[in-house]
Amino acid sequence: MNNKTNYISFWLSQAVSELGSMMTSYALIIWAYQQSRSVMQVSLLTFFTFAPKAVTSFL
Repeated sequence: MNNKTNYISFWLSQAVSELGSMMTSYALIIWAYQQSRSVMQVSLLTFFTFAPKAVTSFL
């Protein structure tokens, strides 16, 4: 396999992995709301789930 094929394979596998991670994070937020019915807890969970990704994405 050449470098271009390796890069595309790597990129696609990372995209699938990130999609799975984001779907899990979203499902956890929905589950937390169903369990607690607390908007404050869900807001904090959402913030602390997505903030590190937003901060480190610039790096």
